[in-house]
Amino acid sequence: MYAQVREMMVGNSIWEMTIGRNHYPEMSIHHYIADQLLNKPAETNKGGIMETDVKVISINGVDYVPQESVSVSAQKLDGMDYVCIRSCSSGCHCGYLKSESEDGRKVELSKARRLWYWSGASSLSQLAMEGVKNSKDCKFPCEVDDIKIMEVCEIIKMTEQARKSIAGVKIWKQ
Repeated sequence: MYAQVREMMVGNSIWEMTIGRNHYPEMSIHHYIADQLLNKPAETNKGGIMETDVKVISINGVDYVPQESVSVSAQKLDGMDYVCIRSCSSGCHCGYLKSESEDGRKVELSKARRLWYWSGASSLSQLAMEGVKNSKDCKFPCEVDDIKIMEVCEIIKMTEQARKSIAGVKIWKQ
């Protein structure tokens, strides 16, 4: 379908759409895209700004998603995964998983930080996927080279976004 778009200076930002012989003088280019390409009607707020809740756009059978919605595993160190663990007796820690017992109850982490208190993530799962939002309010002591942790009840692989977030938290000390 041949589409020609040209801007009309009516008010501040009205667009005219010309599709063949059909005219849509009050439809913005954004509304047209939402209506035609996404097959989902656009909604506007009181300011006339388009709002839509589209998670995936398919073009010619290829799905496209917002970059921020794609989780990328944290960068490995010498083949070791960056993980977050919860222990029944020593709390939560993040670091590179150096070793794990067969039953998964004992681990050794390298370059690990204890997560004494965090803010801006509602759970350890959210922290492992997104990191923390309020780094100034977090209490993460200094990194240790190696730590062995017993009574592990949870191991979560972390995303690169979360790893950078943890690394960006100022060292808490008293």
